[in-house]
Amino acid sequence: MNYNIEGLEKINAMVVDYRSYHSELVKDLGGDDMVAGDSKTIGPNSRNQEQKQQQGQPGFISLDCGGTENYTDDAGIQWMPDDPYINSGQKFNLSNAAVGGEGSRQLTSLRRFPEKRKSCYQLTPVQIGTKYLLRGTFFNGNHDNLSSPPQFDLLLDSDVWYSFSFSDPNELVVQKEIILMAKFDPTNVCLARNNLSIGSPIISSLELRPLNHNMYWPVNRDFSLLRIVYSNYGPQGSSDLRYPDDQFDRLWYPSSLDFPTITTSMEVSMGVAYDQPPSLVMQGAVTSNPNSPSVISIPLQQSARYGNLYISVYFAELKADLNATSLREFDFFLDDKKLNSDPIQPKYLQSSNVSVRVPYGITNSMAFCFQATNRSTLPPIGNALEWYRQSSQNQQGTFTKDVEAINIVQQQINYSYVGDPCLPTQHSWDWLTSSNDISPRIVILNLASRGLTGSIQAKISSLTALEIIDLSDNNLNEAIPESLASLTNLKKVDLENNDLTGTEPAALESKKNLNLSLSGNVHLCYEGHNFCRRKSTKKGLIIGLVVAGGVIALFIVCCIAVVIIRKNFRRSEDAESLVAPYSQIVIEAISREYSYEEVKEMTNDFSTEIGRGGYGPVYYGKLNIGRELAVKRSSETSTQGTHEFKTEAVLLLKAHHKNLVSLVGYCCEGAHRILIYEFMPNGNLHQLLYGNLLLCFYSYVTVII
Repeated sequence: MNYNIEGLEKINAMVVDYRSYHSELVKDLGGDDMVAGDSKTIGPNSRNQEQKQQQGQPGFISLDCGGTENYTDDAGIQWMPDDPYINSGQKFNLSNAAVGGEGSRQLTSLRRFPEKRKSCYQLTPVQIGTKYLLRGTFFNGNHDNLSSPPQFDLLLDSDVWYSFSFSDPNELVVQKEIILMAKFDPTNVCLARNNLSIGSPIISSLELRPLNHNMYWPVNRDFSLLRIVYSNYGPQGSSDLRYPDDQFDRLWYPSSLDFPTITTSMEVSMGVAYDQPPSLVMQGAVTSNPNSPSVISIPLQQSARYGNLYISVYFAELKADLNATSLREFDFFLDDKKLNSDPIQPKYLQSSNVSVRVPYGITNSMAFCFQATNRSTLPPIGNALEWYRQSSQNQQGTFTKDVEAINIVQQQINYSYVGDPCLPTQHSWDWLTSSNDISPRIVILNLASRGLTGSIQAKISSLTALEIIDLSDNNLNEAIPESLASLTNLKKVDLENNDLTGTEPAALESKKNLNLSLSGNVHLCYEGHNFCRRKSTKKGLIIGLVVAGGVIALFIVCCIAVVIIRKNFRRSEDAESLVAPYSQIVIEAISREYSYEEVKEMTNDFSTEIGRGGYGPVYYGKLNIGRELAVKRSSETSTQGTHEFKTEAVLLLKAHHKNLVSLVGYCCEGAHRILIYEFMPNGNLHQLLYGNLLLCFYSYVTVII
């Protein structure tokens, strides 16, 4: 028999079928529709199959935090060190004196987290949509001899599970349990400092246990249950119960209620109790006192928080000698409100339970009452009780695509942050800022002064809600990704003081209302920088027109002078003052022929074009020793043969003069004709004086020479 009550507004309208394994149908007060959304059909065959699947601890994760080896405890639970599930923290061993000489092995070690950011256990594998019992055990033991009791937050994925505040550094063991439906694989259990944090977060053990889907009906993606107590109403002085007596490894503690008890050595079947209590728990029960034979009253402690309580009470008849005239029948009350429409009649050696979800606040003072009916000849009984507080879970978490993108970005920059990037808000990653949406978006990426190297990750453009990107004061190189311009909400990009190369993407330059900061990148071509000064204003155009006539005249004079110089140069017997004697050793030491693959490597596959002339385009390059180069690649229309090109290249390699740009090397491989000069970082004379107006003249003179 099952009772599944949504709240006090649904009492007095419950229909129960005692003759089947079906859970009850709950009827809304004042309405005619029947509601069965929270109940499941459970038969003996399906239950036996579920029990068989639980054998051998399937799905159990048992972590000895700070431990160093695998072992099996007295209960048969297989424990392992927590190292594979966590990438931070420090291990500590506690002395037997600190533990008290006895207790579980898991209390002799702990993991401590001095880090400022949250540290997360990533529990995997888990089945999304499956219900789990999650248990954490915490024993400080004054391990650091600071007599400073720790205060910290315990997080489950994107929510705060519990806020710890040990009042004594040697405080006894604290255990916290939650029943949840897994939303993520892995499921993250995190420890984090809070605003009041004293000491460092610590943990002794962490356990995950799968449950059957029909158990604990209030648990779904939106709500979890925080355990308050498991009570075993058997004889006082009985021991705690857990695995293997409870296949789900729930911890059942003896009750302190002062009531007479009845017991049996016979096995009690689960019957129709969908929360599936173990047989040993059901083999004991409390009954009413002789001075009040018709009533059992169980007070509820006051709650420290508002919310819903979930309470499940279990019943099974344990007396075998009931005759035809004997009847045990009672009603179930919360204070003065009756919670069942038909009387409860426990069946012999078969479990049943009443489960109730009721609103409860800090001012409430409640008690459950089991009261015998007028026709009952026997007092009421109760075998066990579970009591939880219902907790809301953040349904969404951070926007999924943002999580995927930011994890790729942090891998590429060798970061190892874990857990939800944005939630809970007070424990978000310290280099991100998020929106206030139900499923937050990452809007600010702040990685300034983080010592970053390499290229700017193009994956940043997958964070489509970004408004601000700050990568300033790092050692980033290579070109700025064009894809950043695709971020429609982008308002500010700060790339100052890096070593970026190439040209400012035109799409970023033309993006309206974008504050783009690029200063401090000496090899980057952008508006207003001497490395690639571009004159686009009307003032520059006017100046260019004024000097155009002078430029043309100068061009003619220079051409005539070049022709005269070349003729005199060929006739001069003192040419050796300009051209050094040929020495193969010197040429090989300073300049040489390069393969095409070497040229591609030094130019990063010809990624940065810094100029163009009659010979063809010019690219920026750099040798492994750090020497900067200007690499001139012949155009596809060139008809120069291999022999002629090599002859001319060797002659240029021998030419050395303080007023000539030195030829470092060349490449003549297949159809590739490439000259490699030393790089002039301050530009050439025509750029400094006139901008781009002398480009054609410079290219022409270069070809003639």
